[in-house]
Amino acid sequence: RFAMVLGANASGKSTLLSAFNFIKFFIKDLKKDNSQKTGVIPFAFDDSITSQPSVFDLEYFLDDVMYDYHLELTSHEVIAEALSYYPNNRKVMLFERRKDNNGMTLSFNSSLNLQDVQKQNLAVRCLNNTSLFSAKQTLNLPMPLVDSAMVALSKDIMQEIKPQSDLFAYATNFLH
Repeated sequence: RFAMVLGANASGKSTLLSAFNFIKFFIKDLKKDNSQKTGVIPFAFDDSITSQPSVFDLEYFLDDVMYDYHLELTSHEVIAEALSYYPNNRKVMLFERRKDNNGMTLSFNSSLNLQDVQKQNLAVRCLNNTSLFSAKQTLNLPMPLVDSAMVALSKDIMQEIKPQSDLFAYATNFLH
C-alpha cells in the first residue's frame, strides 16, 4: 500500500501525519505512574484551545470490517477512549472508558468474555495517562478483536518520513 498527503503549505499535512504517529506511540506506551504526561501536544496557535482536550477519531478497515477508535485526552490524562467495530454494518462497542465525577468507568462488550477479575485487573493497570491497549499488554488476556485492532493501529499505519528521518533505521524497522 502507498498513501500520499498533498496540500498547500501550512494546510495541516504535517499535523495530520504527526497525529497518526502520536496514536501509534500512545497505544504502546506504558507509563510507570500517573505523574507522567500522556505525550499529546495541544494545538499551539489558538490560546482558547490549548486548555481543551485533544480528540482523535480514527476509522479504518480490517478484513473488510470498519473499526472506530476514539481517544480524548489532555497532556495529563485520558478523558475518553473507545473501540467499536461494525460487523454486518451494525456498531458494536468493544470497550469504552470515560472519566466522570466518580473517576474512570470502564466497560467491555460481553462478547469479549472477560471475567470480573480480569476486568478489575485491567482497570487497575489502566492508569489515567495510558491507553487501555498499553495496559492490556501487561496482562495475558486473550481478546482477539481488540488485539487485531491494536496491531492495525500500531503496525499498519506507516511511520512518518521527514527530511531528517534516518532512512536506514526506517528500512531496517520496516523489514523486521
